[in-house]
Amino acid sequence: MSNQSRPSNLQKRETEHPTLKSTTEKISSSQAYHLFFSCPFAGLCWTKISFNWDLTLNLEDRILQGINDIGLDFSMEAAMIAAWELWKICNDRVFSRGNLTVSRWFCNFTNQCLLHTVRFKADLRSAFCSWLDAFC
Repeated sequence: MSNQSRPSNLQKRETEHPTLKSTTEKISSSQAYHLFFSCPFAGLCWTKISFNWDLTLNLEDRILQGINDIGLDFSMEAAMIAAWELWKICNDRVFSRGNLTVSRWFCNFTNQCLLHTVRFKADLRSAFCSWLDAFC
């Protein structure tokens, strides 16, 4: 059986999710928009870490404004880690039938942040950890 005729994991499980497809397929901009911004679950996650996105702006301006609004030296790193953890938890939901909970996302986000702190200078590491502790 060729790879093209094999059913994807989504088809095997008869699981449908409007924003996620097989990892071999590209995600469309509208799907990415939903996954990271308009999805209610994503909104709860961003709110948990005090990121507020202006959904009327285009993607680049939205990210720049969101990063500037936080006003911390590590805002971009925090946003990238948060987005990565959103991606991972939603994939887990689709492929492993994991639960989507903000507490689970935040635990993953916190752990990933702590892994990233090893590359920060001491003063930035301290500020980053203090910022992170404020949400616990």
